[in-house]
Amino acid sequence: MQKINVEIEAYTIRELFWTENGLSSRREMQRLYGQDHLERLADVVISDSEKYCHEMLNTSIEVEITVGKYPHFSFEVEVRIVAVGANPLPKDCNNPRLNKCVYIQTAASSVEDIQLFSKVINKLKSVDEHRPAQGELEDLVDIRTRELTYELVQSITKTFSDKIDIIHKDHWAEEQAVKSGALFDSEGKVISGYSDFDQERTVWNT
Repeated sequence: MQKINVEIEAYTIRELFWTENGLSSRREMQRLYGQDHLERLADVVISDSEKYCHEMLNTSIEVEITVGKYPHFSFEVEVRIVAVGANPLPKDCNNPRLNKCVYIQTAASSVEDIQLFSKVINKLKSVDEHRPAQGELEDLVDIRTRELTYELVQSITKTFSDKIDIIHKDHWAEEQAVKSGALFDSEGKVISGYSDFDQERTVWNT
C-alpha cells in the first residue's frame, strides 16, 4: 500500500471569525454540537427543577425536556405531578419581594389550595360525612393540579429558553471549535477527518 500525503487548505475558527464566511463556521458549530449541548443543559434544568420544586413547593414532580434538531432547536417541556406534600410551604414562596418568579408564586397558591381541599376531604372522611362533597372537592383538586402543572411548565420553559441563547453567542461557537479541534475550509464548512487541538484559545468580548 502506498501512502500519499495530501495538502489541504484549512483554517481555524479564529482565522475565519471576522471574514464573510465566519457566520458559516459558527453555524457549523451549532449544527455539530448544539443539540448535544442543549440536551446536557436540559438534564441540569430537569434536576434543578425537580429539586427546587420539592424544596420550595413541597411537591414531587417528574420533568421531561425534549430538544428539537438544528437549526430551530425547538423544545417541549412536560411535567408530571407525583405527589403534593402536606407540610406548609416556605414563607418566601409566594412573597413577591423574595420570589421574583410569578409562575412559582401562582404555583404556590395552587399547592396551598390542593393541600386545603385534600385536608377537608380527609376531615370529612374521618366523620363519615365525605360522600356529598367528595366529588366536588376532588374536581377542585384536579383543577388546581392542572393549574399547578401549567405554571411549572411555564417556569421551566422560561428557564430553558434563556439557556438556549448561549449557543447563538460567538464565544460559544469559538469554544466548541477549539475544544473539538475543528478545522474549516475557506467557506466555513468543517473539514471532516482533520483536527487541530493545539489552537490558541481567545476570550471574545461578545
